[in-house]
Amino acid sequence: PSKCFDDLQFKLSVKRWQEAGANLIGGCCRTTPSTVCAISKGLKEQALFH
Repeated sequence: PSKCFDDLQFKLSVKRWQEAGANLIGGCCRTTPSTVCAISKGLKEQALFH
């Protein structure tokens, strides 16, 4: 798992990544299935506000 960010921090970063122009958001080294799930939840929450 990431030593810099926990799952909640990844989830809360989604808006900033989208505002920066990200078209694809996912995980790589040091992310886990729960991290990807948190990112997905963040994306779904952002979609509700747009």
